[in-house]
Amino acid sequence: MNPLPALPVPWTCVVPFGKSGRDAAATVRALRAIEAEHFPAHDAADFGTVESDLTLLGLAPHGLALALEQGGALAGFCWLVPLNAAGEARLLRGERDGGMTPAHFAGSAAGCRAVYMTSVAVRPHFRGQGVGSRLLHCALRGMDDFHPRCLLQTAWSACGAGLIKRYDPVRVGTCEGHPIFRASWDRFALRPAA
Repeated sequence: MNPLPALPVPWTCVVPFGKSGRDAAATVRALRAIEAEHFPAHDAADFGTVESDLTLLGLAPHGLALALEQGGALAGFCWLVPLNAAGEARLLRGERDGGMTPAHFAGSAAGCRAVYMTSVAVRPHFRGQGVGSRLLHCALRGMDDFHPRCLLQTAWSACGAGLIKRYDPVRVGTCEGHPIFRASWDRFALRPAA
């Protein structure tokens, strides 16, 4: 006999931002709160501002995947954005992503040099359940038609670095001592999210 009752597993639904029905400003505030929990030592140089996030959301809404709790609260997110040559070069020089401007983002598939994982974060009580993998898979699907070749990521945390391991990442630089990885993905080779 097990003396401890089984705890219920928190329920989440992973959806692209565009299909979530959520308000942009409320979503940005919620994801910034999760980032602050997940990366407590980081600041505006890493995260940018609410205004810059709203601008980014207007430019690249298709790469934002949300994990929603049953009541609609945000449990986590993964945000991928298309970079042009200037944006890719900026990252590879080791500059922090909080200072990116619209001039760093690709406005079309033809101008896209890489897709950058700006952030992935999951609230603590949802970690270890595959939510991060489901978020990345959903965000990658949102980028398939835009640029299905290259993913860049700065590994600010072990959680984020672990998400791209299955894509055989190669270290291509550093940003303040954190490795920057480049990985390729084939949209047809992606395993379905659990």
